[in-house]
Amino acid sequence: SEFAIHLLKECKRSGIHTAIETSGHTKPEAILAMAEYTDLILYDLKHMDSDRHYQLTGVRNERILENLRELINRKHNVKMRMPLMKGLNDDEDTIRKTVEFLLPYQENENFKGIDLLPYHKLGINKYRQLDMVYSVERDLSLNEADLERIERQISQYDFPVRVIKH
Repeated sequence: SEFAIHLLKECKRSGIHTAIETSGHTKPEAILAMAEYTDLILYDLKHMDSDRHYQLTGVRNERILENLRELINRKHNVKMRMPLMKGLNDDEDTIRKTVEFLLPYQENENFKGIDLLPYHKLGINKYRQLDMVYSVERDLSLNEADLERIERQISQYDFPVRVIKH
């Protein structure tokens, strides 16, 4: 974390635009320290239900949600990213709960909208190169109709939303 902060600080000093990607599962003081030198935080939110989040990721989401609130409340620029996986977090109820959580920040100029990140298999080769087992056994990709449905559902709340395809 100290190295990352130093690097971000030097980039800012040199006039370089800075951004970090995070799951938000870290100590609040660590993410807030990095945020001081970051122009944009790309913040992944995988599931609103803490039990389901734990099943999917191995960690609960309370700290993730609290860090997100804190970043936006302290006026750091945050772009929410939703990694989408078929049958795991693409249902209407999950999307609705996520959007409802974000509603208080809708008018906040530091909340930069929502990017939908459909599941892809681009990481499989990285796992092989690292001699690791890729544990996803089924295809979690969403079809175009699913993506359009989710995009429409979020748009109904007047959030800026876009689908990022690889």
